[in-house]
Amino acid sequence: MKTRRFCACIMALLLAVSMPLTALADDWYLDEGSISVEANESGQTVSQGETSKNDSAPVISQSRPESGSSGNSGSGSSGNTDSAPPASSESTSNTITITAGEGSTANVTLNGVNISGADGAAIQTSGGGNVTIELDGDNEVQSGYGSAGVEKNNSGSLTITDNNGNGSLKATGGEGGAGIGGGKGGNGSNITISGGTVNATGGENAAGIGGGGKSDGFDGGNGSNITISGGTVTAKGGISGAGIGGAMGGTGSNITISDGTVNANGGEGGAGIGGGASGAGSGITIKGGTVNAKGGTDAAGIGGGTHGNGSNITISGSTTTATGGDPQEISDDKAVGGGAGIGGGAYGTSDNITVKYTAQVTATGKGNAANIGNGYASEATEKQKDKVDLSGLSSFGNVNGISGGDGGYHASNGSSSSGGSSGGSFVSFFGSNSGSNSSSSSSYKSRLDVKATLGKITSTDNDGNDLSNVVWLKEDSELDITAREDKFSVTGSPSDLLKLKKEGISKINLETNRVNVSVSNQVLDKITDSGGGFQLTADGTTVSLSSTDGNNQKTPGLKLTADKQPEKGKLQVDFRSEESKEGTGDVRESLNKTLQVSTNAPEATLSLEQKYLQTLQNSEFSKLALAVGNLITTVDSMLAANTAVNGSGSISIDDESVIMNGFKFSAGDSSENDQLTDMVTNIKFKKEITPVGGSAMVVEVDAKAPMKSASLKVPGSALQSLIDQGVEETALSINGKTTSINNSNLREQIDDSKPGIPAAITVKDLNILVP
Repeated sequence: MKTRRFCACIMALLLAVSMPLTALADDWYLDEGSISVEANESGQTVSQGETSKNDSAPVISQSRPESGSSGNSGSGSSGNTDSAPPASSESTSNTITITAGEGSTANVTLNGVNISGADGAAIQTSGGGNVTIELDGDNEVQSGYGSAGVEKNNSGSLTITDNNGNGSLKATGGEGGAGIGGGKGGNGSNITISGGTVNATGGENAAGIGGGGKSDGFDGGNGSNITISGGTVTAKGGISGAGIGGAMGGTGSNITISDGTVNANGGEGGAGIGGGASGAGSGITIKGGTVNAKGGTDAAGIGGGTHGNGSNITISGSTTTATGGDPQEISDDKAVGGGAGIGGGAYGTSDNITVKYTAQVTATGKGNAANIGNGYASEATEKQKDKVDLSGLSSFGNVNGISGGDGGYHASNGSSSSGGSSGGSFVSFFGSNSGSNSSSSSSYKSRLDVKATLGKITSTDNDGNDLSNVVWLKEDSELDITAREDKFSVTGSPSDLLKLKKEGISKINLETNRVNVSVSNQVLDKITDSGGGFQLTADGTTVSLSSTDGNNQKTPGLKLTADKQPEKGKLQVDFRSEESKEGTGDVRESLNKTLQVSTNAPEATLSLEQKYLQTLQNSEFSKLALAVGNLITTVDSMLAANTAVNGSGSISIDDESVIMNGFKFSAGDSSENDQLTDMVTNIKFKKEITPVGGSAMVVEVDAKAPMKSASLKVPGSALQSLIDQGVEETALSINGKTTSINNSNLREQIDDSKPGIPAAITVKDLNILVP
């Protein structure tokens, strides 16, 4: 066997596989004493009285089951039942304290606990790390003076979830304490509720979820970075507190609702979602689910508390009902004031409110406030009417403003109305308008023209049936196409591509129930360079980009398959062109184009059909890249074509390996990381000229963590393709250290081995450290 070495920085891929220890899990009983949970880099410890144990998944129940019972439903009980128990009818004053060290996550399951009568917080978190609380059964906690029901004092995140679908939590703050969030004078931030039935009630001056109440003459706490992504959540603010957001004088900001059912009611002066009394509400995003928000006296349903502004509010895909707070009574026969449905509280203004896509919104301003806009007696100007943007509303989205106030600007885009309860308007993207605001249809004319201009682009399900419930929107230089389908295709001709460019559109975005896909025009140009059109298809979590001929006969091109789905949200896929400069020899640089496919899936495979491989090989796209998480694998398009079996090839990335046309790179024995994607930044498969004038296929690994061993497995079929193309060697290079082997000798190894077993290049004891 003849070995040749040459200098090259070769793209890298590294995988360390660790065998996790079996998780310990015990049942703990709250009526036997207060419980402390502490997680740090060494693990998680649970303490109660004189007992302290390592326990990574403690299940905390109210009381020990009676002898002969089947036991609790917590995950650590050997006699668990499928149904979790209800909260105990007898409460305890014992408490739960959860501490998460920086960089660590504390995990606790509540399984039917009932806490009341405690001096401080019933449940309290602390430390610099994250805390996750799983709900099983019915849990009820009520804290003492100045404390939140679940008081969040850790600087990381607090996540409340219900993976088993059988849990609930009723959390009530003491005077000045939020239901979930800050204690008296404290902020409530970085809170996520992803499941379960959660009822959170704030004490006086505090939010239901968010900031704690006013303390020692200072304003109450703010509520920020609050996310609700599932479950049924009911949040009620105490006097002057928001349902979700700020306490008295506190703001509510960066609040996101993406799924579930949310009922939020502000206390007197507090918004349903947003600011407490005298507090602003901003950065509020509602993307999905069902939301019902009611402001307290003079406060907005969504936005500012009384005397508070509402700004940067976006509703894009939910059924939302927002009702402003009633006016404060001045006398028995006269009432003035009122909060907007969405926008400002009394004396507060609004700014940058957007309703778009498939949102179904009913907004009701009370008293003298707008449905969407300003509260009573705000210092609004004529320009205020432009602060509400409905231009992105789709064909099955609408805004229904009813019972508008006397002096506000109502739901419209570019016009206003005033006076009486008829001031509201109904706006539908392709439909007609009712109410007093008939002029607003002109705002959508350019978007209707987009659909007319692109009329030859068709949208079908995967059985070829035309779809009528498709949203077409032009956002600046991008065309957004949305359908509430699992299987969906968009087809366009070469002339359609020209029209896209004339309309200034450089990218197409396709959204289905499960996938978001973006494709740049540069990529579309290449897929259609033979004179045909294109077809973009989403089928579950598989995305295909293909060319078509004049009869719309499809020729396969690129196909991205998510071998595992993302943990949260939809699959994201992005086809785009990247440019980079690389040295050619020592004296000059050349500009290379890379067709890059990025995805948020943890594991994915990109398949390349023969026609598209040839297109890449002959085009300025000299490289093809697949990006999965933080790991990028790049392949020279010529090399991909040369090694493809039967004219087709693929690139695949998972936690353990990267595979290109059967060439499989893996690595192990890392002392610091247990996943390949944590150890490697970039892996390149490329063809290089050796110092002696031959050529080699090089797998270049750029490792960012210590590695002791790495392996490249070589399949016989792909290796023969290299030999037929005159490629003499295959090399593995890790951070500049290279090992190579003659391809003919490799071929002999494969022929001499058992059928179907590939040869392998293995490097051991590298002890590579990244500078």
